[in-house]
Amino acid sequence: MKKTKETISFKSIPKGWRILLLVLIAFAVLVGVAAIAFNIWLGNFRVKTAAARAEAVKEDSQLIGARFEVPRPGKDGVKVNLYIPEHRKDEKLPVIFNIHGGGFVGNDADALDTQSGRYSDTWKSIIVSVNFTKPDIKPIYYGVDEIVDTVLYFAGNAKVFNADTEKFSVIGYSSGGFYAAQAAIELDAQGFTLASQVLAVPWVGGLPKKVSPSLAPALFVLGTADPISQKSVTYQQTLKKAGVEVTVKEYQEGLHPFMDTINPEFQSSVSKEVADEFITDEQQALAVKAEADIYSWLQERYETARCGGQ
Repeated sequence: MKKTKETISFKSIPKGWRILLLVLIAFAVLVGVAAIAFNIWLGNFRVKTAAARAEAVKEDSQLIGARFEVPRPGKDGVKVNLYIPEHRKDEKLPVIFNIHGGGFVGNDADALDTQSGRYSDTWKSIIVSVNFTKPDIKPIYYGVDEIVDTVLYFAGNAKVFNADTEKFSVIGYSSGGFYAAQAAIELDAQGFTLASQVLAVPWVGGLPKKVSPSLAPALFVLGTADPISQKSVTYQQTLKKAGVEVTVKEYQEGLHPFMDTINPEFQSSVSKEVADEFITDEQQALAVKAEADIYSWLQERYETARCGGQ
């Protein structure tokens, strides 16, 4: 006799198991729908942020700096804007890596074009404004690695650029402050200690709670009317606890974008309402003062390094 295959009908399954199976199926469908919806949202978000970033990009003919791509063996190059002041051929120059802000996913290195040119001319320094990859395209630490690799590239090619490797510094603004701080940490871990790090109105969420005592001295440039600035106290404490030198300069009634208010790129990118609120004589005066203070502090750090930290 032939054996007949037994089939199990849905109704023959115990009621409790049927309910569980239906719940699992419904959950799987919801997860699938959510994944599709998220991918659609992410795609639209990337399109919008890319379009917003494109608005900050200047025509090459309008750029004060020079576009340059830092080569990375086995990786995509890093796009930077390069500013080199007039100098003697035998004169070694400090190098400052300028890291723009923009809510992590916004903005472009071109937004700091006028500022970087100003720093280069008045500070007699090479300015490298890094156009790191934003985290809507690659994970956030990919951008950190780009900054680290850029610093190491200029250190390795110091003779080509007449760069003084004992005077390498990073400056980051807002979310760029996070990138600058994290890059300083990664560089230190790789055996390259910067002369200094400047964290202006920095976002510090996500930075480690413990750091090496060999980390570069840090200057915090803060606005007293900026909640993000005031939250930086947690990272200040982390650095101090490790024995890292910390200097804090606060600017009374300084708003979050106060340092941008003297940059024409910022002035032309905001609405009249935003301009009326942020771009005032008082905020611009704070920006001018902050830039002068940063320069003075950097010179003190360079002198300290020259004297062997004494």
